[in-house]
Amino acid sequence: MKRDVDTVPDLAHALRRSAELKEALVAFGESRAFARFLTPLLAEAGCREGSLDETTAINVIDHFLLQYRRPTARRSSTASSPGRRL
Repeated sequence: MKRDVDTVPDLAHALRRSAELKEALVAFGESRAFARFLTPLLAEAGCREGSLDETTAINVIDHFLLQYRRPTARRSSTASSPGRRL
């Protein structure tokens, strides 16, 4: 089996790029357009747990960005797609 020498640098680049994209997605989700949807979800999660720890906040934000359907029936993440309007 041939070992691909470029695999490790490619993986490092992919991980860095993934982190950049995640940061941009979270910033988008925290924008004013979504504050009215995300803030109540974070408050609810904090009440359930007694306080909002970092892990819970991350899970709520990830779920919101990737799966939460706004009243317009579109996922939050689809609104960030190029060519889409809020």
